[in-house]
Amino acid sequence: MTRLAILVFSVVSFVMSACTWGPRASEHPMIRSASGTEIRLYMPVGFQPASVIGELLAADSAGVYVRTGQGQIVWVRHAAIRLARVEHVDRPIGGYRVPDDQTLREIRLHARFPQGVSDELRQLLLKEAGQSEVMIVRPDTSSSQQTDSTATEQSSLLDELRSFAQPFQDVNHAIASGYRMIGPDMPNMGEHWVNPRLAVSREIERSRPAMLTYVVKGNVRVLTGVAYTVVVSGPTELPDPPFAGTHWHFHQNTILEEAAGHT
Repeated sequence: MTRLAILVFSVVSFVMSACTWGPRASEHPMIRSASGTEIRLYMPVGFQPASVIGELLAADSAGVYVRTGQGQIVWVRHAAIRLARVEHVDRPIGGYRVPDDQTLREIRLHARFPQGVSDELRQLLLKEAGQSEVMIVRPDTSSSQQTDSTATEQSSLLDELRSFAQPFQDVNHAIASGYRMIGPDMPNMGEHWVNPRLAVSREIERSRPAMLTYVVKGNVRVLTGVAYTVVVSGPTELPDPPFAGTHWHFHQNTILEEAAGHT
């Protein structure tokens, strides 16, 4: 009994000593080399800056901290991230949504500060960068939301799409043109019909969208819209949207899972 008590006391004493050994966080020298995990963030049209590339400092359910190649400390919320590439992370990230728990844990493990950025650490980072506050990526309010040329382009494309869609009011024309239904008729979503050849192509044909949507009324399918699709596997560069002022969004589950609200 005596030997056991001494052993426990010795271990506790050692642990308590270890907790106070070495410099505190406020006394630790800042790491000056950008040798951590690289992250590339791409925002939609109208955001400033449009992209952020640098070292991944930290990530949580709200957003990510990045130290750019110029040494700036930047914070980007997930809702502003169109596409992201994180070195060593193969899972798709972006789509203006918070990564799932497993992906977020993986991102954190590659961050410079997996535990997050405390107020004290934030002030140290800002002091090292020579900033008074963190740079936050946000919409660029200094430019007009839509130019006349963009509006004209969109109007022209809509006219093209209306002409394209007219024959597809008859679903038999869609079948003859290579479109096939994927998944069932889902509440609030309808039916999705995809042309596989157009969907896997990296070249977007503006006048030939890869997806059609229908709703069933009685025994009749009614065309409700068209959509452009791009198949991606992991982080990848996306082709430009069909026209300016728009952006891609991501679906990474089945239609059934999406309709049920799973992300």
